[in-house]
Amino acid sequence: MFCEAHGIPKPRFKWKRNGIVITKNDFMEFSPVLGNLTISNATHHEEGDYQCVAENKWGTSLSTPAPLVYARLDPFSTKTDQQTYNVKEGESVSITCENIPESRPDPIFSWYLKTIFTGKSDATEIKEGDSLAIDVNGTLHLLNTKLDDIQSDKVYLCGVTNKVLNTIVLGSETRITMEENTQVSSTKPHLLTATHEVTEVIGKTVVLQCIFGGSPVSDIKWFSSSGAELVTDGVKYDVVKFGRQLTIQNIDETDEGSYSCVASNGEARANVKLNVTSPPIWIKTIISRHAVEGDDVTFYCKARSAAGERPVSMTEWYINGESLSLQKEAENGRQIELNPDQTTLTIKGVSRDRDIMCIQCRLSNSVGSIFKDGFLNVLKPIKIWSRPPSTIIYNQEEVIDFSINASTDPSRTIDRKWFLNNNVLVPYQTYFEYDSVTGTFLFNTTLVKPENLEAMMGLYTCQLSHPDQTVNVTFTLKTNDTSDTSDSMADLAKTSSNIYIIGVICGVLILVLALVVILVLWKQRNPKGVYNLGAEEKKNYNLTPIDELETEELRIDN
Repeated sequence: MFCEAHGIPKPRFKWKRNGIVITKNDFMEFSPVLGNLTISNATHHEEGDYQCVAENKWGTSLSTPAPLVYARLDPFSTKTDQQTYNVKEGESVSITCENIPESRPDPIFSWYLKTIFTGKSDATEIKEGDSLAIDVNGTLHLLNTKLDDIQSDKVYLCGVTNKVLNTIVLGSETRITMEENTQVSSTKPHLLTATHEVTEVIGKTVVLQCIFGGSPVSDIKWFSSSGAELVTDGVKYDVVKFGRQLTIQNIDETDEGSYSCVASNGEARANVKLNVTSPPIWIKTIISRHAVEGDDVTFYCKARSAAGERPVSMTEWYINGESLSLQKEAENGRQIELNPDQTTLTIKGVSRDRDIMCIQCRLSNSVGSIFKDGFLNVLKPIKIWSRPPSTIIYNQEEVIDFSINASTDPSRTIDRKWFLNNNVLVPYQTYFEYDSVTGTFLFNTTLVKPENLEAMMGLYTCQLSHPDQTVNVTFTLKTNDTSDTSDSMADLAKTSSNIYIIGVICGVLILVLALVVILVLWKQRNPKGVYNLGAEEKKNYNLTPIDELETEELRIDN
């Protein structure tokens, strides 16, 4: 089993079987460097779901689980008794294949005639024809028996073939005895068997079957659920085995419905229901991301079931192969948020030191599950180390420096594009000295004709970018003319006037505040005053406050 992964540093490998890490032993060997797993002398004991794990110091990536099934074909039981069927000439007879042995993958059925009483073990395969059919369950149908079909010295044998093993076993020995019918006549078509309901997964090929008896053998037509006769094109639809089998290739949800098979005279028919199912079907899945430090990064894992099937389970999320625990991630400093139905996972403010990782998700329904693995790589942002001032005043006969020194993640190369007044600027001109790698950009104005110089004034923009980030650096180049100077002086005078007015207002407010403070302090030091007592106070205390105050004043004066 092969496994390949890439990373820096180079990843090392291990394998899991049914979720458990495999240790090297006598019959299982894998290379931690190359990743390939070899199983020697495999048996059914090694069946299971195998998953490759690749990891380095930045994270752990998981392959989609791959099922390993041991191909097998058991023999027929030797204890099976011989079957005997009695039939009248011209009638139909169906011979079942008894005690079918187990086969992985599913078997292919055939029938043979074997001569007995001769000591020979040779058997001759019976070919299907207009009056002989083998259904999908292995039953042999003689639709219109003739004396030639019955030979007293021969028996019928059921053959079971395993295509993977390229092996066939024979069994279920059957004899047929026939009673001669001197009044053989035509009989109406009648249904012997049909696949009344078939369930298959999207993308597979499905076989629908109807077998009619009768004499003579009738033709068969197939109709869709809408009642329209199916046109067999050999691509989507194909009718084989003398009209008895309808094959539908690469089925999808639109193929679900009820199909009809009708005998040529219309007196016999059968309905076959096709149920199209599927493991979860992706709507939006994990896409590996390169993000810049500080970004919020969102991963999606959303799927649906096929129409009419049970809904998909809640999404299972994994980080570096371990089931997601929001509490554990929070303790490690990661800010991870899940939306209510867990179909999106957002990592807030990603950090290069903390958030480089592999991330996985799994979705399941009643049919199966789907799994997806991706990675998050966090890059150092584009950083500007030096740049021109926001405004450059042009003076005659000078070289102007437009150079921008910037750096970014070592895995990325900065691409620079220049614009003047939002129009593309081509820096490879005689009056420019430009290096796209270092960012050096010199403008020698002395090499520009005076009449063209005005067109070089305006807003300059340098767009620094790589596939994961874009940063714009802008500055203005303009001439140093007198109108600009006059305007500047006017602005300066206006500004000075405004400052003077504000200063006067602030001074007045400070003076008023000072007077208020002085008055409050004076009142606290001189609390004299007249207080008229109420009737209740006079009654209770018999005070004469006015006299007492006058006496106190005389004492202070003295």
